[in-house]
Amino acid sequence: MFHLFHNVKEYLFPEQDFAIIGVWRFGERSKWVKSGKGSFGQVFKTKDKETGKNVAIKLINWHDSSQTQQNRIIQEVAILRLLSENGGHENIAKIVKAFKYSTNITDVFIAMEYCSGGELLTFIERHLQSRSFIRESLVKKVIKQILSALVYSHAKGIAHLDIKPENVLFTDEFPSIKLIDWGLSSRFEDFKSCPTTCPKKGTPSYAAPEIFTKHYNQKADLYSVGALMYVMVMCQFVTENPPMTEYKLNHLKMPPKDAVQRKLLFF
Repeated sequence: MFHLFHNVKEYLFPEQDFAIIGVWRFGERSKWVKSGKGSFGQVFKTKDKETGKNVAIKLINWHDSSQTQQNRIIQEVAILRLLSENGGHENIAKIVKAFKYSTNITDVFIAMEYCSGGELLTFIERHLQSRSFIRESLVKKVIKQILSALVYSHAKGIAHLDIKPENVLFTDEFPSIKLIDWGLSSRFEDFKSCPTTCPKKGTPSYAAPEIFTKHYNQKADLYSVGALMYVMVMCQFVTENPPMTEYKLNHLKMPPKDAVQRKLLFF
């Protein structure tokens, strides 16, 4: 564990800080284009001068982050580095570089592969608004890629634990996707301490019931993929926000709505 922490610290906070190396490689911060918001901060688009490719840079205010958030950031970088080794996986967005902005570490930047096709969430919403359905062949292609990414991460002992449409991005080669946001991910070894120290993770409408009882492991990812596939097939989201106890009971006891009957409502 000490060896891991040493490597992460060295990787996240290199001797040459962002003010020296980052500006040369990614351009002036003032010229970045805001493209979204992540779990820890804003996301910007810029060009990596070393490769000539666009990258997404996640800007994190380290100084105002809690100790828990800082630990999650460090873990995410460590996990992304592990998943990006030797070329990584074609359906997982790779980490490009991580920098601190100054010697007192007021800001941290994580540069990632840029995906120009947008979120799966937006794609589903467009179909919902137009009262149309996503082709089942396309659903299969997307789900197959997500499962392929999870086979890879699970083989490395990493569970994502927050599979949802917002964390699936299309590349410019539609319908190729990348799985992003490993901020809530866990190593398999962490599950040994459940339920004592395992926190509730994920997004309620996609989380396995075991998440709420803190008796979970990597299999929770498969439940979330199933929930995501159901949303894609039905083109229907959870629109209400009941208490967590109701979410848990609904996931355990409520039968799913009939997909055939749901489709007939549109015709």
